[in-house]
Amino acid sequence: MAHKLLERGELTDNTLRERIMDLLVQTPGSYLGKMGRDLGVPTSTLKYHLNILRSFELVTTVKKGRSRHYVPKRRRFTEHAKGM
Repeated sequence: MAHKLLERGELTDNTLRERIMDLLVQTPGSYLGKMGRDLGVPTSTLKYHLNILRSFELVTTVKKGRSRHYVPKRRRFTEHAKGM
């Protein structure tokens, strides 16, 4: 997977990942379909970037019924996270 090749400092090099984090900070607990509509991106693209954020432990999920809701683990990309 491509995200295995990323360094933590490269996470913020992608504007979509920043938009995802901003959306999750504003509306924690969003589900994939709603996030895709709000951001105007296909769910496959969104899943890819969410998996990257999950692998770096910036996002976690909560399963409610058949839906998976996404929650930020950190409020924003911190300067510390950018420099790692």
